[in-house]
Amino acid sequence: MENIRTLGVILLAIGVMTLVLAIGADVIGLGQTRAFGFKQIAGAVVGVLVAAIGSFMALQKQTI
Repeated sequence: MENIRTLGVILLAIGVMTLVLAIGADVIGLGQTRAFGFKQIAGAVVGVLVAAIGSFMALQKQTI
């Protein structure tokens, strides 16, 4: 069960980093335009989903 929690924390961190990178792509010079584009929206959605799955896994109660 501890492995699932560890994996959940890792997925949570990856999801948050993906979300921050997608939202801030224009600011740090990764965006192609100054507008919030389709790739940024997709990256933000993926980041939120991965973070949500990770937080769900990390907060699982131990069952026998």
